[in-house]
Amino acid sequence: MKKRTPAETDALIQAHLDAGHLLTNPDTGAVWRWDRDEPTPDLAHGDYARVYVAGVWMRDHRVMWIAHRGPIPSGRVINHLNGIKRDNRLVNLECVTQRQNALHGRRATAYSGIYDDQPVSNDLDPAFVDRVMRLMATGEAPSRATLRAMVDEFRESA
Repeated sequence: MKKRTPAETDALIQAHLDAGHLLTNPDTGAVWRWDRDEPTPDLAHGDYARVYVAGVWMRDHRVMWIAHRGPIPSGRVINHLNGIKRDNRLVNLECVTQRQNALHGRRATAYSGIYDDQPVSNDLDPAFVDRVMRLMATGEAPSRATLRAMVDEFRESA
């Protein structure tokens, strides 16, 4: 079976939205089929929630964007601002270039593994983010010890 392009899938999403086969709640990020009483997202496929309609799997974040913001321009993708790929609330979504999305992903993951016992914060200090990104731009990945020292320095200054 031929894989659909994003534009083809988006056209199918729009057709199902227009026909009332897909329902959305922009405040909760829920997406569900018209024949279901409540959202039942499929979470087995990676980190993204998706819905199955007429033989096609559709990612919830794309459905949510198209339903409330319109078509996704060619060359653009939908980014989850807080880095949580299952949080499809409209306020958590933005339409960006692939490069912007990749940079956002690097920022979100650059801090994981610094301290094993502490979760990564979505409210990172912008100065800390910039400093780590500049360090990573040199082409050398900073060691855990270097990152720990930077985290401790920013914690003390906060």
